[in-house]
Amino acid sequence: MKLLKKQGYTGTVRKIVTDDKTEVLGIVGTFKDLMEIGVVESVTDISLDTWLCIPHPDRCFDGQNGMGATREEAIQNTLFVKKSWEGKL
Repeated sequence: MKLLKKQGYTGTVRKIVTDDKTEVLGIVGTFKDLMEIGVVESVTDISLDTWLCIPHPDRCFDGQNGMGATREEAIQNTLFVKKSWEGKL
């Protein structure tokens, strides 16, 4: 898994991709930065410095997202699943 950001971007948000960069697995960032780019609308009773990992819909298990005190913890708390059609086409 690799974490990518747009050139010149200085915030915390990163796109999570496979090692070969062919598939997007999700995104991760602090609530503050995810709100700034419009991914999260609002937050209640959670620090804006808390990290959130949001899996891509194809890689998500029942809408599960992971939160953590660090980027690594948020990713670790997220349950990514393999696509159900992999190897069947």
